[in-house]
Amino acid sequence: MLQLPNIIDEAFKRGLVVNPKTLSKKEVRFFCPFCNVTVSHDGKRKKYHLSVSQVKNTFRCFYCGEHGGALKFIALLDGVSETEVKERLKEEQGLTDRKNTKAKHPAETIPLRRLEELFRFMGEENRYLEGIQKYRFYLKLPYSEPARKDYLNYIWQEWNRYLDHKRRWLLIGLIISIQSGYRYAEMIEEIRLASQKYGQDFLHEILAAYTNPPKWAEGAFITAGYFHKNLPQPSEEKRMAVAL
Repeated sequence: MLQLPNIIDEAFKRGLVVNPKTLSKKEVRFFCPFCNVTVSHDGKRKKYHLSVSQVKNTFRCFYCGEHGGALKFIALLDGVSETEVKERLKEEQGLTDRKNTKAKHPAETIPLRRLEELFRFMGEENRYLEGIQKYRFYLKLPYSEPARKDYLNYIWQEWNRYLDHKRRWLLIGLIISIQSGYRYAEMIEEIRLASQKYGQDFLHEILAAYTNPPKWAEGAFITAGYFHKNLPQPSEEKRMAVAL
């Protein structure tokens, strides 16, 4: 029997912004990703219009009216049909005939919303919908088609390049916050939320990169200094303190 995922867990996996005051309640509130209305009419207060039920495993936005269960929630966020979500869950739970299933390419696991970001990053700011259509076209090709594999390899390579870009700018923000003594806690929270949004361990990677910069972090301290002209290079004591 198909087990539906916890809708709140799915919200966190996709980086939805939660109202922390509601975490212990039956109805947890988030910024709605469907209407993107996050402030009151007067623009003075944050408004968490999306209500997610921990008891019923359902969602409803009190602004745009979008509502439904776990399957619809995931389908809307990932830009796929509920049928596709159901088939994906069956595969994950071992409910499909293994003889008839094919191993997915890693690029096929990238959520649609993240693909939109990727195509913009790749220079398709005004044509990202064409990029999505092209991506779906290649997905429909036979698994044995070389062009399908080549295209998905290319997308996966670009996705990892995009993640390195994200890591680098988050590291730059961390460097500035540490050296200036300003917004350090907020920056750590921003990195934590980015980790949830992109399904990566950014926080561990970026803290490690502060003390021992990998290739993707090259030039991060120089860039940080450009934005914060009086930013000194970190002392060994500060580097080690962050590592601990």
